Amino acid sequence: MTKLLITFVLAKIQKQKKMILETNVKSEWEYYLAHQDELVPLYNGKYIVMVGKKVRGAFDSFGEACAFGESNFELGTFLVQRCSPGNADYTVKFYSGMRI
Repeated sequence: MTKLLITFVLAKIQKQKKMILETNVKSEWEYYLAHQDELVPLYNGKYIVMVGKKVRGAFDSFGEACAFGESNFELGTFLVQRCSPGNADYTVKFYSGMRI
């Protein structure tokens, strides 16, 4: 009985943490969309890493941006987005560091 309760509580904590992380990344995405016109002149063609509604780095490749994000921030808390005008790069992929 105790083992079942612990398993249930851990699953609930994991689910809550996942929801918080997804909300953080979604917030970064919404910030990017709202400020795209300001960001493009500064970072056009670069992959930007966003955390806390701020650009924390700009890179030539997706891999470089991901490596920077992973080494400096908790997985699931940062957004990597190719900065460009229009909506050509609007494909959104949410990566989570959660393991169940």
